[in-house]
Amino acid sequence: MKESLPFTTLLSFPLLSSLPPEDLEWLQNRLFLQSVVKDEVLLIEGEMTPRLYFVLDGWLKVEKTSSEGRQQTIRYVGPGEVLNELVVFSQSINPATIQAMEEAHLFYLTKDDIDTLIGRNWDFSRAVIASLSIRIQHLLD
Repeated sequence: MKESLPFTTLLSFPLLSSLPPEDLEWLQNRLFLQSVVKDEVLLIEGEMTPRLYFVLDGWLKVEKTSSEGRQQTIRYVGPGEVLNELVVFSQSINPATIQAMEEAHLFYLTKDDIDTLIGRNWDFSRAVIASLSIRIQHLLD
């Protein structure tokens, strides 16, 4: 459902924290709210879902299926975190399945809107690079 969130909520996400009021207002008109219930699958491994998700509340797990067919939990994602960067920025398929561990509320932006925001705000572009760099660093630690 397309709705609006207060600036303070949007600014609580590091990826959005440097945006000026005019870009926050622009985002408010483009974001979509989504709720998932416990055990509901948000994203399916192997499908393409070009949306960047922001977790407002609740917990989700990221699972990957091994070549032997076993599910392996890769990480847990909670409030304040962002999901699906890889798919949005590399135009690839979902590398994992994301499932709600409890009721969760999120909002998402489409790839087209993210691309527009990158083009109109250099600070957002730097925040995206920083976020992806931190994610890579965690993988290497």
